[in-house]
Amino acid sequence: VILRFFLIFTQIGYVHPDEFFQGPSLAARMTFPTIKTFITWEFNSETFEPQRSVTVPYLISGVPFYLIRNVLLRYLHRSFFKMVIPKVLLIAPRLFLFIILFLIERCLWDWKSLEYLLWNLMWPVTVLLVRPFSNTSETLFLALLYILIVRQQVRDCRLKSMVIGVLSSMGFFSRFTFIIFVGLLGLYHLVKPYLFNRRKSFKGYLITFCDMVLGFGVTS
Repeated sequence: VILRFFLIFTQIGYVHPDEFFQGPSLAARMTFPTIKTFITWEFNSETFEPQRSVTVPYLISGVPFYLIRNVLLRYLHRSFFKMVIPKVLLIAPRLFLFIILFLIERCLWDWKSLEYLLWNLMWPVTVLLVRPFSNTSETLFLALLYILIVRQQVRDCRLKSMVIGVLSSMGFFSRFTFIIFVGLLGLYHLVKPYLFNRRKSFKGYLITFCDMVLGFGVTS
């Protein structure tokens, strides 16, 4: 974790251009009107019909940019801010993802477990999951669903099923391949009561399914 945090501030390059085009460039233009950025065709509403939603990229990069605009610009001298703004805009989404990933890891594994050690030894975790790729948001949404459905951190209720639908929608519109991974988790959430207590009726299955569809549909 310490190495991951250190690399956020020392790695000034990029793994793939998408880590800018799939988030920071969109959020920077929306948050700082004076900053001109390149918008790729799948997000561009001026020259093409947009093919992807900007909601999730804005959540990942826009939230830290919003804090920068309303906190740093208020308390730092503008001349100094102009000197540091390129570095700040590069690091802010990575630091935001580091915090989110760290909190999710606390729900998934114990600090001293072998699984947590092996997880942190993998280079995609250290390098890729702290960069604003669409793959990163896809992974984070899948981890949240795993915590809700498999780890049982929240008791089963109708609101939980709706939240599952909401997270599934956000993951799907972040990256369409998400539906392949979340399908098994959704199926497990439906049949889990029957597997463990065998008390749920067909009506109960139907209500759970409708709640998930409602959450997915409203968010979409």
